[in-house]
Amino acid sequence: DHFFYEYLRGKQLELDEFTQLLNSCSEEVIDGIIKEVPDAWITDEITMIRKHLISAGTEADKFVRAVQAEVSV
Repeated sequence: DHFFYEYLRGKQLELDEFTQLLNSCSEEVIDGIIKEVPDAWITDEITMIRKHLISAGTEADKFVRAVQAEVSV
């Protein structure tokens, strides 16, 4: 379970602003952010994080529905 699962379970979440932010996670935006990351912080994990954020942005509505379904139990 996620760290916040117990706190969030059973609550109605307002995720409109979060959905808008996820929708803005385009490849261009994420690549622009990565360009600002200090070279010393660039590791192999950044590729995985990049893919995850882009996927979350592309599938924002689906992702948010899944979160809502999970915590409404």
